[in-house]
Amino acid sequence: MTPEQREWVTATLRRYGAELSDDGFISRDGKKLARLGVRRGRLRVLSGDMLLASYPASTIGAGVADFVRKFWFWKEAPQ
Repeated sequence: MTPEQREWVTATLRRYGAELSDDGFISRDGKKLARLGVRRGRLRVLSGDMLLASYPASTIGAGVADFVRKFWFWKEAPQ
């Protein structure tokens, strides 16, 4: 993941009260939930070796938001 992509992911997760750990995991409330990575132009969301979701890397922020809303039913945190 490039530094620019990482910034997009971090900004998106922050809206949902989560963060991206140094080792690429979505974490919330102290729990590491799923690993993010970019491979062959796709954002990949993984749990162990299982692919949970894949989105075009060109829409990385929208992909992350879509995933957390649909997979965990997260709502944006009040600002």
